[in-house]
Amino acid sequence: MIAMRELDALTIIAIQIYYKTQLSRLIRDWGTNPNSYRKFIKVLAQAISHHFPRFKDLMDEAITAVDKCQSIDCMIKVCSQVFEESGGILDICP
Repeated sequence: MIAMRELDALTIIAIQIYYKTQLSRLIRDWGTNPNSYRKFIKVLAQAISHHFPRFKDLMDEAITAVDKCQSIDCMIKVCSQVFEESGGILDICP
């Protein structure tokens, strides 16, 4: 039987894939515009926060940090930090 932790991880992966598929048009349409990256990250972080309240604080911190970023490189650093702090589970970058 699949343990609850593994089921949660699979659900998180499914949510990330779904949102990345739905939001990929933002990146495709807007290219390297930092606002498209910001919107993508914020929507995905909000979805994860909604479905997994235990990540709410981490996602709120990510949203706040991304709002302060002026470049895509800065946002990628925020994503990397989220990835590390979540134990390699959360990948919120496009």
